[in-house]
Formats: sequence, structure tokens, C-alpha cells
Amino acid sequence: YSFSNAGGILTITYTVSGSSNRPVPSATAQMQSNDLELVFTDVVSDASYKALDGKKLGGLNIETSRSGNKSTYLFKNVSKEFKLYGSKSPNQVVLEIKL
Repeated sequence: YSFSNAGGILTITYTVSGSSNRPVPSATAQMQSNDLELVFTDVVSDASYKALDGKKLGGLNIETSRSGNKSTYLFKNVSKEFKLYGSKSPNQVVLEIKL
């Protein structure tokens, strides 16, 4: 993963590997009270979840978990403005959060 914090926007870019049928794994994001939950399904490997667990990026605390091919990232006390999108070449999922 990589991140930047510019202009009040925290951008986290995950380099991902899915399956051959789905190179960019499914990712969904939704608000849970004041927290933003990002969930990846069908992730073959995920090195970011351990690296980000308990970290603070842009003033946001992050909690992560992994079960099977599912990784969950919980960003604590987030504004309700965020954007989630994916790209290929390279396979990436990008999360932008307004701080």
C-alpha cells in the first residue's frame, strides 16, 4: 500500500492481487456510525492488513482483520465523504477520505 495526505484528502492506494478471473478483487466501503468499513473479498494475498493494523494515517486510527480471502479495514471517526475506485495495470484499489 501507499498513502498521501494532501489538500485535506487522505488517499490510500492498495496494490492488489485477485484471481486470474478477477485481477482486481471486489472491494466495498460503507459507513458504520462514524467509522468507514472497507472490505475486500476474493483477495489471494494481503500484506497491507497486518502493516496497517493499529496504525494512524492522516489522524485516522485503523483496525484490520482477515478471514479466509476476506480483509476488513475499519477507519475510525471518519467524515462521511469518501471515494473508492479500482484500476488495472497495475491492479490497484484506491480509497480517498476527506479529513
